[in-house]
Amino acid sequence: MYWAHQTNSIHPGHVGGRPGKSRNDAFVTLTSCINHKWREGKVVMGTFLDVKLAYPSVHRKRLIHDLERTACPPYLCYIINSVLSDRTTSLKIDDHGSQTFSVPNGLPQGSPLSVTLYLLYNSNLLLPSPPLLNSNNISIAYIDNITHLLATDNVQQGIAKAEEVMARSNNWGKRYGAIFDNKKTNFMIFTRKQQLLHKIEIACSTYTPQKEVKWLGVTLTPTLSPGPHLRTIKTKASNTIKQLSQIIRPTYGLCQREAKVLIATVMTTSTGMMKQTPSLFLKLYGGIKDFTNQHIKLTHNYLHSKLAAPIDDAHRTLILRDLTNAQQKHSSPLNNLLEKDNFLQQHITRTETLSPFPIPPWSLQVTDIINLQLTKEQAKKEIIKQIKSELTTNTLVFFTDGSLFPGKGGGAAAILMNTQTKKSAYVGKDSIITNFETELIAIFLCQELLTDYIRTFGPPSCCNLLQQPSSPQGNHLAKKECPRTILNNKNIQQLPNQTLLVPGSHGHPTKQRSR
Repeated sequence: MYWAHQTNSIHPGHVGGRPGKSRNDAFVTLTSCINHKWREGKVVMGTFLDVKLAYPSVHRKRLIHDLERTACPPYLCYIINSVLSDRTTSLKIDDHGSQTFSVPNGLPQGSPLSVTLYLLYNSNLLLPSPPLLNSNNISIAYIDNITHLLATDNVQQGIAKAEEVMARSNNWGKRYGAIFDNKKTNFMIFTRKQQLLHKIEIACSTYTPQKEVKWLGVTLTPTLSPGPHLRTIKTKASNTIKQLSQIIRPTYGLCQREAKVLIATVMTTSTGMMKQTPSLFLKLYGGIKDFTNQHIKLTHNYLHSKLAAPIDDAHRTLILRDLTNAQQKHSSPLNNLLEKDNFLQQHITRTETLSPFPIPPWSLQVTDIINLQLTKEQAKKEIIKQIKSELTTNTLVFFTDGSLFPGKGGGAAAILMNTQTKKSAYVGKDSIITNFETELIAIFLCQELLTDYIRTFGPPSCCNLLQQPSSPQGNHLAKKECPRTILNNKNIQQLPNQTLLVPGSHGHPTKQRSR
């Protein structure tokens, strides 16, 4: 409602359901106030409440009475009372529908008006002090999620103050017909000093200080340590990857394009494993957002939006004071975010050096891959010399190549030297396909040529190992395992083999990213 937001009728501690406010304001207010009170040598008590069935429990007459007390225009009170009166509804379960019945109280779910009305309805639940650094008792609310922060000189005073505030909240619930969810009601002592176990007694209920509290999706600890929340994120990431591995299979599930889009959307990482691409090309062409730049961009955008808020905005006052009073002890997160040497910044001026892990003796040996690191013309001469010096009647020489032509698509091919045996594939026009994929598909085609040759001319023992149903044609080429896996079999390992890698892009900037 325009009237509610322009006349500041909503409590300044409300950060949900308001234009220009978000969960970031709640987190910044909580961490800044707690760190400021720690610098003053105080202990902060936190009580976390959650109203059960928030919208259905709103009493219409009580709401209209509170609106009249806040100097709401009479015509608005009349319109709101008319909207909330004479409402009916019905229930439908499967094919069975109930008869309509009246709904004398409550706010309509999904209505934009309901959010603002509920913020006005529970404003008396919040402590009267605005969320400023010089306030010892403040409230932070996100719709029906209420948090009280109480700063005292010691724990005993904090417990007494917490009991008083909890009793005040219960009295509000009795007057307004609201019920607090006991499972989400928590109590925490924010301090970096070790404390004894304390309890508070409220309305025949006992509350023990928690070591971890999940608040607005973030795990809080008494010391404001990010460790538990980071562990939660890592666990979710691991579970997500496990789910992806179950739906991306060689013979069923998502195709190559859908799998790559899904993985890039859910988790995009860059580890430097099995790549020689310089970091500069990776940032430009890798399609990966730089985490450091994103972090700085979001931080600065948030601070600029807060500093551009009206002068009487409580969060603007809090942030402005926090930024202009940098402290060495218990520094605010806002000061840490704007440090000159950002803790996330990494200066990379050269290509990464890959240090392969030594193969343990119990592992199967694999073929060596020799990167010639030569230009294309130099590599031709070296390969011709090596083939002439090592070529025998029992040597098989395969050539593979893959290329991508913008707007036309990509192609890959493999050929067995001195024979007419060859395989080729058309990759197609795909925006997510690069030269790397075409080269990889060419190696897969070489693997198929080698498999066919072993089936035709190889010993029976090797043929038995290869008696497996082939994968369907199409996208399976990009989902197969590494081509050296066929050489891991003990019977095939007895054949001496060697792989020569000719990048063909040494000194060619436009092709280096495909390496």
